[in-house]
Amino acid sequence: VFATLEALGALGDAATVPAAENMISHEEKTVRVYAGAALWRLGGAEKAVETLEPLLQDEDPMVRNLLAEQLAPVEAPEAHEWLIQLAADPDKVVRLSALHSLADGATQADLPVFLRAAADEDYEVATVSLGALAELGLPPEATTQLEPLLDSGNPYVVLSAANALLTLDADEGGTAD
Repeated sequence: VFATLEALGALGDAATVPAAENMISHEEKTVRVYAGAALWRLGGAEKAVETLEPLLQDEDPMVRNLLAEQLAPVEAPEAHEWLIQLAADPDKVVRLSALHSLADGATQADLPVFLRAAADEDYEVATVSLGALAELGLPPEATTQLEPLLDSGNPYVVLSAANALLTLDADEGGTAD
């Protein structure tokens, strides 16, 4: 069911809307996540939002994680805002999925989200964020926030922070020493 709903959304064929609509009231929340995301991609934003919005606060982190994954290809400001919200979720796996989803289409407007997550206590969340920052390019004022990460006890954080900072040096025309 999941793969079929995901494929329907990716196809973008309006003739498949009824199939997705039939699944948005399914008893399984995970099916509703896939159906809602597919419906949204097919142009049924109103019903999709109505279906998915309550799941943002679902007690099951698996449902929130799946939502973060399925929102990645949805090109809508509200979906983007939800991913930002999920990037601050109490559950590490949800934060990771949301940050991965945000990183795919990140813009300079997303810098604050990644800068905040770069300081996350979980090294995986921090390194994903630092990788996104390296891709986006850092504003010079971000260096003061990232430089302390070079003293982290976690080598992955240190390497990711150094990479992000070296990218800034390269963007400024400096040399990566």
